[in-house]
Amino acid sequence: GTFTDETWNTFLQSLNKAKNILDRDDATQLDINNALSNLQTSINNLKDKPQNIVKVDKSNLIAIYNLNKDKVKGTFTDETWNTFLQSLNKAKNILDRDD
Repeated sequence: GTFTDETWNTFLQSLNKAKNILDRDDATQLDINNALSNLQTSINNLKDKPQNIVKVDKSNLIAIYNLNKDKVKGTFTDETWNTFLQSLNKAKNILDRDD
């Protein structure tokens, strides 16, 4: 699931209690209101599981970028030069990001 185990289990308990109260013939309006309130609270308290953040090693990209960042067009065709520049810019954008 996408929620933490603790908050999901609390929600399920509240849901089951609410179902049990609704199934009872002798449930009062107060019982129903309390079950609804507890269920709403458990829904509001659902927390997403933290995402696993993986630190990316950019050392190879840094090395390749640094070797190529100062190249000049020279005898490259316009097509290959533009493709090269696009790739170089994509690499720069990745290197500029914190993630």
